[in-house]
Amino acid sequence: KNITIIADTSVTESFNFVAGGNKVDTHIKNVVAGRDFRVHHTGDIAEVAEGQSCAACGQPLRIDCGIELGHTFKLGLKYSSTMGATFQDKDGASRPIVMGCYGIGLDRLLQSVVDGNHDASGIIWPAEVAPYQVALVSLNPDDQVSAAAEKLYNDLKEAGFDALYDDRAESAGVKLKDADLIGLPVRIVVSPKTLKEGQVEIKPRNGEFYRVALAEAIQSVSGLLKN
Repeated sequence: KNITIIADTSVTESFNFVAGGNKVDTHIKNVVAGRDFRVHHTGDIAEVAEGQSCAACGQPLRIDCGIELGHTFKLGLKYSSTMGATFQDKDGASRPIVMGCYGIGLDRLLQSVVDGNHDASGIIWPAEVAPYQVALVSLNPDDQVSAAAEKLYNDLKEAGFDALYDDRAESAGVKLKDADLIGLPVRIVVSPKTLKEGQVEIKPRNGEFYRVALAEAIQSVSGLLKN
């Protein structure tokens, strides 16, 4: 009695709720606002809106999207008391340990990296977290191109680089588009055209391509990844 009830508009626009019955362990079903209880004021109060005042400081609120990458929980004595996990305090008395836990979501971490590093063509992996450092692509491979690409792949591994070698029998367009989609930091292309001049094509994922001598490819990749 004499209590002002303020409800979100979703309450007055819906029906058949389950509500507390004002008694211990008692609930009432099929509750309808206006019939079973009176609402004095309604408004859009369930969710905060951009620009509304902060209840703590009064400043306008700004809403941004985020991803929960990690979390911590204080577990208190709930589990230590059950397990008998104790420590001795400074007076020598045995007391239960106050426990906590934490976690990091690796899948969410990767999701956040991709969300912050991409363009219309695909992912742009930062070198520090890329699954591979180099995308090695052979285009229109004849025996000579295949042999050169295979050797370069092995040389990259020996130099300590992780490379993803695309030797599929696909068109140049498909392979280059897939390389951009996967988004490894550096792409190396070996083709009959480049090999004819003793060169390979190198392209940072978010930069312009250029050509270097085949023998200088690893040195060039090393410089790009350091920068």
